[in-house]
Amino acid sequence: MKPDITAIVNLHLEGYLCAPTLQSVRRAARAAESAGIRVEVLLVADRVDMRTIHTARALTDDSWRIFEVTLGDLGAARNFGARKARGDLLAFVDGDDLWADDWLIASVRASRETTRRVVWHPQINLFFGGETYIFCNADMDDEGFDLIDMAFVNPWTALVSARREIFLDVPYPKTNLTDGIGYEDWGWNLKTIEHGIAHKIIPGTGHAIRRKRGTASLLERTNAMSVVPSPTLAFRRLLSDQ
Repeated sequence: MKPDITAIVNLHLEGYLCAPTLQSVRRAARAAESAGIRVEVLLVADRVDMRTIHTARALTDDSWRIFEVTLGDLGAARNFGARKARGDLLAFVDGDDLWADDWLIASVRASRETTRRVVWHPQINLFFGGETYIFCNADMDDEGFDLIDMAFVNPWTALVSARREIFLDVPYPKTNLTDGIGYEDWGWNLKTIEHGIAHKIIPGTGHAIRRKRGTASLLERTNAMSVVPSPTLAFRRLLSDQ
């Protein structure tokens, strides 16, 4: 029977740090299944090292699918996962981050309550590791949301859920740091808005996002190169509506 939702884990060089992530995915999947929701779990292992893939294989359930790829690009790896997924909804998690147990349940229920095309975000994100702080995601329906702010800052983290058709219709842009194009999630957020897709929070939900100690994350390396998100027409359309 077709899954209601596919959980997609993006793996790279997390090593043993992917173990808590996979355990959190398992808990969320089991909680959803206990609520009558059919869950598929899919791992996209992009240019992984041996420690990461061995850890992942040791912790996966028999029903989980693992794809080892050599794309070398997080956006491309997300797109690959979206194409391989069977669920009506998709939920992404990076290989060293953590879901709350109710995230898949909340995602399915939120999606079923609206006919709008929506990308769902948790209400809060707890960052931990190198530094600890809380980041609250924005809701486009809030009065204080201003799209023009997205020219300067990305108001959402990358751990999202949405209908599979959204990811297929609007794939993640490819990162090209040499040409000054980065921030695949920021660029994708802008592209989805350009296509009339809303970004909303699910109240009462949260994720935990790791900031590695001692090594530069992809975000930090991208920041250091002073790149910008993939080009978008979202701002041009905003100005034309004024």
